[in-house]
Amino acid sequence: MYLVYDVNGSLTPGLFESEAYLYYETEGSTYEWVCTGGVIISGNGSFQIEVTWAEQGIGELCVVETNAEGCVGEQICIDVAVIPTNIGEEEQVNISIFPNPASTSFTISADDRFINTTYRLFDSQGKLVLQGTISANTTLVQTNDFSSGNYTLSISNGKQIVTETIFLQE
Repeated sequence: MYLVYDVNGSLTPGLFESEAYLYYETEGSTYEWVCTGGVIISGNGSFQIEVTWAEQGIGELCVVETNAEGCVGEQICIDVAVIPTNIGEEEQVNISIFPNPASTSFTISADDRFINTTYRLFDSQGKLVLQGTISANTTLVQTNDFSSGNYTLSISNGKQIVTETIFLQE
């Protein structure tokens, strides 16, 4: 009599994530794994493998066990739903404001994605008090004429909006 077991592992892996899968281990057996929608990165031939899922959607993972006497078992498969990762996450934004607190000026340091974009400075009441253009990786903003307090700096490149709070002191 030949026993049939299940493949164990994540049924909802993330796209481009690696997951471990295993089948019941029988001493002396070998295991032939086949994967659609992913890549077997280690373990083929053994009862446990590691798969990196490379295609979003429904993938499949199958194994066939061959025991020490050469008997080949039936193919056992599982379907996996490969889900996208980083949903709602934005690219890393590299913007810094210094010094903070500031007195007569502050500097905006931005990566290339924000060059030739507009910055806006709002007071604590939400009133626009200054607007300008980021023309290089570092832009000096003069604040001589502003009273002390918290201000909000908003920068948008059409795809991302970055807001920073800056404190101005006399």
